[in-house]
Amino acid sequence: MKKYFKLMSLFLGLMICTPAFVACGDDDDDDTPAAETPATPAGPTSVVGKWVGEWAANPNSDDELMWRYAHKLFYTIKADNTFEIVESACYYSNESYDKEYDQPSIAIDPARPSGYYLVERIVHCMRGTYTLPENNKITLKFLQEGWGGDEQVQMESMGEYAYEETFAYTISGNTLKVGDGSLVAVSPHNLIVYDVMTYQGQ
Repeated sequence: MKKYFKLMSLFLGLMICTPAFVACGDDDDDDTPAAETPATPAGPTSVVGKWVGEWAANPNSDDELMWRYAHKLFYTIKADNTFEIVESACYYSNESYDKEYDQPSIAIDPARPSGYYLVERIVHCMRGTYTLPENNKITLKFLQEGWGGDEQVQMESMGEYAYEETFAYTISGNTLKVGDGSLVAVSPHNLIVYDVMTYQGQ
């Protein structure tokens, strides 16, 4: 009889302890590994790559319509000595009568000011070839040009109107500074050179 009680005690002990062992095992299995930090893209080693700059609208200026345009500029400078520049200019208004002209934003648009309507969008694209005549200078030869109201831009050859422009540039960290940092034109209908553009990778 004592042997029987001993066996029963051992059996009950095992029954009680087993869930504890299982629970401990479950705790180990539930340990979620720490989320991996996304790899930081390698920084630029030259002007080659994709760069994005943005010039915000100035909604407080009513005397110059052009100052209420916001611009976003995309430079794609390729290793094969070709480039593409896409500029998106948007006119934003907070006038109630402009609400009916409001357009949905698209990816290439500059930031929309809170409470403003997108009344007009102009997309300007230029393509061509480039050379690096000397250290920290780039010469852009503009060969094709196109206009549109969205991402779809019809490109045409500039023919006899093709031209070249040379800019000094500097690269610091993940930013590209073109020219002396001033705008070459304050107009949505002309190319704008930004003082600082951010590297987006190759």
